[in-house]
Amino acid sequence: MHVGGLAAGVAASLYGIASRNDCVLPPVTDPNFRAGSDAWDACNRDNMTRMGTFGLIGLGLATAGILGALAVSPSRAELLDLVNRHNRISPQPLQLQLGYDPVQRLARAGAVLSF
Repeated sequence: MHVGGLAAGVAASLYGIASRNDCVLPPVTDPNFRAGSDAWDACNRDNMTRMGTFGLIGLGLATAGILGALAVSPSRAELLDLVNRHNRISPQPLQLQLGYDPVQRLARAGAVLSF
């Protein structure tokens, strides 16, 4: 959730930039210059609206991801309490395993904390 919100926010912002229309200003010598410049102006306004919308959506998602990370991240006291509880229960060292699970011979996303 933590990194996902931030990544979704950045992805939404980048989509807003990448999905812009290519607005072409008509040359002054064009006989339909007035209509072409109106279309160019409408295209630019559409691009600004699109980038603003996806930028705000991205900012909201990134903020939600960061706030979610802050809300569920353990404090130093909670981590020390976990380690002390483990040390009271088991003489085995605390293991933090990231990625590969040798028992199932499979790579996993996330972390495993075993007692």
